[in-house]
Amino acid sequence: MTSAVQAAQAPIRVVIADDIPELRALLWVALQGRGFELVGEAGDGGEALRLAAGAQPDAVVLDLGMPGTDGPDLIAELRRRSPAVKVVALSAFAAEELRGAAMTHGAHAYLDKDVDPDDLVATLRDVCGRGLAPRRELREPEPPPAPPAGPLGHAGDELERVWSSLAAAPVATALVGPDGRFLKVNAALCALVGHSEAALLAAGFAAVVHPEDRDNDLEQLKRLLGGEVTGYQLQERCRRIDGEAISVLCNTWLVTNHRGEPLHLDGHGRPRHVVRQLVDLRESRHPEDQLAWRATHDALTGLPNRGLFLDRLEMTLARLGRDPGLAAVLVLDLDRFKEVAERIGDDAVDRLLVAVAGRLRSILRPSDTVSRFGSDEFAVLCPDLGHERDAVRLAERVSAGLTTPFAVGGQEVVVSASIGIALSGPRARRADSLLFDADAAMQRAKQRGGGIYELFDDAVRAQLVERLELEQALRRAVDADELRVLYQPIVSLKEGRLVGVEALARWEQPGRGLVLPAEFVPFAEESGLIVPLGAWVLEEACRQAARWRGAPARPPTMHVNLSPRQFAEPHLVDLVAGALADTGTDPDRLCLEVTERALAANPASAATTLKRLSALGVRVSVDDFGTGYSSLASLQYLPISSLKIDRTFVARLDLDPEDDAMVAAVVGLAHTLGLAVIAEGVETPRQLAKLDELGCDYAQGYLFARPETAGRVGELLGQDPRWQ
Repeated sequence: MTSAVQAAQAPIRVVIADDIPELRALLWVALQGRGFELVGEAGDGGEALRLAAGAQPDAVVLDLGMPGTDGPDLIAELRRRSPAVKVVALSAFAAEELRGAAMTHGAHAYLDKDVDPDDLVATLRDVCGRGLAPRRELREPEPPPAPPAGPLGHAGDELERVWSSLAAAPVATALVGPDGRFLKVNAALCALVGHSEAALLAAGFAAVVHPEDRDNDLEQLKRLLGGEVTGYQLQERCRRIDGEAISVLCNTWLVTNHRGEPLHLDGHGRPRHVVRQLVDLRESRHPEDQLAWRATHDALTGLPNRGLFLDRLEMTLARLGRDPGLAAVLVLDLDRFKEVAERIGDDAVDRLLVAVAGRLRSILRPSDTVSRFGSDEFAVLCPDLGHERDAVRLAERVSAGLTTPFAVGGQEVVVSASIGIALSGPRARRADSLLFDADAAMQRAKQRGGGIYELFDDAVRAQLVERLELEQALRRAVDADELRVLYQPIVSLKEGRLVGVEALARWEQPGRGLVLPAEFVPFAEESGLIVPLGAWVLEEACRQAARWRGAPARPPTMHVNLSPRQFAEPHLVDLVAGALADTGTDPDRLCLEVTERALAANPASAATTLKRLSALGVRVSVDDFGTGYSSLASLQYLPISSLKIDRTFVARLDLDPEDDAMVAAVVGLAHTLGLAVIAEGVETPRQLAKLDELGCDYAQGYLFARPETAGRVGELLGQDPRWQ
């Protein structure tokens, strides 16, 4: 063999110089197994110079941006000390000036840092005089070598030598034929998947790949065997013998000679053998592998995260663009999850979410991808559907499957989910838009009470557009002075005079007129806009309460509603204290109304907040009593001054004896506990007479007055004897 032939077949010796160890590792992953030998790594310019002189590499892959180093000058010094070394410069900046300086100072090639691995391989081979042979030569079958003994058949001694260099690798490694059969497996692979060597050799690579990832892997393998790429890297899952799914980084490359040519071709000129390495991302010793897994998976459940889900969805839609078919995206949100979480505690919540993830995987098809987007929201990609009804059936299976109680922390927990479904098609060709449509359908399912599925259609689209327009308009409403506060009087039944008012927000939207609270308050609560909106109402109400201090009659107590979301805000007490101080309002003239449900959601936290509010001197009333989960007995230890009987019970007074008895019981027990009782929604004299008979203390409703402007209430305070 001539020295020229020997040189052509020898591996290309490379030094990689970069100050970031993770990037050095990634560069070596791109070169590994493709005819290169790593002879050194350098973290700075001085080390690069020493390695180039001592190790005598064929090439140095050099980062131009290492701290304390002038890239072009370093190239010049490298060329001066080691004239035979080829320099491939890398930079994160694509500036032409830097490219020109690098080439002028002696670089043989200049590449961006995010270079495609194939381009890096090709560039190094070119500058080292080892470029690929023309493609027509690769299409000509090589004469088969004498077959050795063993499963490699006609692969020959060269393949045996390749395997001998890989067999002892600490990483799970296999030599695989074009039909997917294992030809060789090492001990690390057997340990990873829990199968014996004999069992793996009798099976194929597909047997250890998770069913959800097989199609994607097969598509990439076809590109590799078709000559489009010489290697690829995928994050996927392999399955152990016990059924556990393990996230791995799968590196796959062709078995080639030192010229980059496949060692053996089939009768059609296609490569015959590939190497597979599976890096266990749970315990990887390579930081870049761990970072890659964490960047694409949910740490709690191990499910793909939103980014990886969108990647898979984009690949599915791209395939459907070539081969017509149908895919669906399901977005699931667990119903009343916050209440469940507060009831069972943080540790149990984590176990519940892991259990939900496992239940979803067991319910859905092997080809479906289940992802967790965060908190209690999950998404499912369903490729290869035959009809719209297939997606509906999957949603029905999920709904039914979640109804079986979960055993968490010694207790049974039952959950349900609101599910939105969106189908691929002419109007849903982008991954983000399809996911957006599914989320909109899920929101509609939740609005309808939860525990159901909703298919995205024109009605959902119209509602979505309306909601987006409403959100944008509501965000502008405060700054545009479109919000108003009206005040509804609260009357003492014993004294027959006005003793308080409830502050109620109203929205006068230009071009639309009055927007009813039922239209925008629930949306504001859901979107989070209720927090700034509620803060504005509190400030306005306190300011008005301060103005009424000079009224001829005793100034009324100002009642201000706190939504559940406001009440859960960590800075609520500071907000109230600030409003009192800024407006000069007497704390005892302010009464904050909190719904029964808000108190029941997290009793311990609620008690702390109420005690802090009481310390400010403000009063607290329980709103909508009778519609939540509390009992008067549970409220007796909280600093509460009054409670409001919900209007639904008032409306049936003197019509339903059971409601009469319930109201009577509430009034009696409340008085025993020292609490005043306010009835809301009083509209008829019969209701008023019954409330007076039952001993109710206060009332409000249209029978007395509708919500009024501050000016009108001021008139009532100063002139109308009914209110004095």
